[in-house]
Amino acid sequence: MDNRDDAQIRNTLARFCRLLDDRRFPEVGELFAPRGRMGRRAGRDQIVESLGRGGLARTPGLFRKHLTGNIVLEVDHDTAAAESDLLLFERLGESPWELRTGVYRDTLERIDGRWLFTDRQLTWTANGLR
Repeated sequence: MDNRDDAQIRNTLARFCRLLDDRRFPEVGELFAPRGRMGRRAGRDQIVESLGRGGLARTPGLFRKHLTGNIVLEVDHDTAAAESDLLLFERLGESPWELRTGVYRDTLERIDGRWLFTDRQLTWTANGLR
């Protein structure tokens, strides 16, 4: 694996978290290949539309911080597989923080020089820990 590929893929994973937390849903969609999948949603338009109906979009007082780590990458030319652990800190207004944990399993493809998600799946491992 080229170190540039490693850095660019990790940047895509991190940008997803930052853009989502900042409610920049159209920019999240741009991290996906045109026919990319996130969960059951397929294609950028469906992904962005779904995010626009989700908790972050509907609830102004909701604060989330997605952190990913323990990233394992396997790159084969212009495709890659990534697995990472997710810590999601969540709070509504001044309520106590809650913690969720999960695992992202991703496939990415280099398209026009950019590493984009072709499939992003999240499996929750714990919800609502305080």
